[in-house]
Amino acid sequence: MPAASSTSGTTGTVVVAGPRYMSNVAHTDETLGFDRSRFAHLPLAVVQNKMYAATAREIVGDASAKLRWARAAGAIVGFTWLKLADNFTQESGVPHYRLPFGVDAALYGKHAGTLDAGAPQRFDVGFTGASNHKYPLREAILALVRSMNVSSYLGTWQQTSMRVGTNNSWKALDRDGYVRQLSLSKMWVSTTGPSDIVGTRYFEVLASGTTLLLCNRNPGAYDELFEDGVHAVVFDGMDDLRAKILNLQDARPCGGFDAMAFFAMPWTTYARTAWARTD
Repeated sequence: MPAASSTSGTTGTVVVAGPRYMSNVAHTDETLGFDRSRFAHLPLAVVQNKMYAATAREIVGDASAKLRWARAAGAIVGFTWLKLADNFTQESGVPHYRLPFGVDAALYGKHAGTLDAGAPQRFDVGFTGASNHKYPLREAILALVRSMNVSSYLGTWQQTSMRVGTNNSWKALDRDGYVRQLSLSKMWVSTTGPSDIVGTRYFEVLASGTTLLLCNRNPGAYDELFEDGVHAVVFDGMDDLRAKILNLQDARPCGGFDAMAFFAMPWTTYARTAWARTD
């Protein structure tokens, strides 16, 4: 993603900084990444990224510095996918709002009708994502699934030894291939990340219409996003996950999640709604 971009809408234009650029901010006086003087008449929005301390080899910048930087840069609003928007507002003086991840619902849901047409699903359980000491829960899940008598697609990697050329590596799939892989799996396990991030995988699975989302219990993390037993199935520990995998092999997606409606609102609408609250 570029350091900054401009997005036109019916009520004007906004300059956006982040999110990839924001991961590198470590000092209050960091440059903005583009010539702000060219867009001085436009409001500045900041999409905060990696607002946590690094626990592995990862560039995350400094969360407090990012908040000070947003204020110094003259941002009128900030967004975060964490449930820490109120904290960020208080610390920075810049109004912050929670902005969940989005997904191309049409793309990820394009195989939704295949189950009704009798298309087979080759895998009982699917999982993709990084797996190393930063994610002990994921390592435990992978070990559990591999020990069970179930078919699985585990397209994971260790970030220190990624083999991008391996055919069964998740990195070897293009976007359409990944979407297809989701549709071939009856269940997909996803877990919260650092600072309780509800990552992109959750919404990709929810939008699929073919695959049941299994996710770890994390009190408060899923509030206002989805419900256990309505949109997804939440597990408590490895014994519970084992039991649910065995009991849900013939289950269908929970349903009730209108992905097209949920993701139809462009982020600029969220931004304008947030600004309206500050008037």
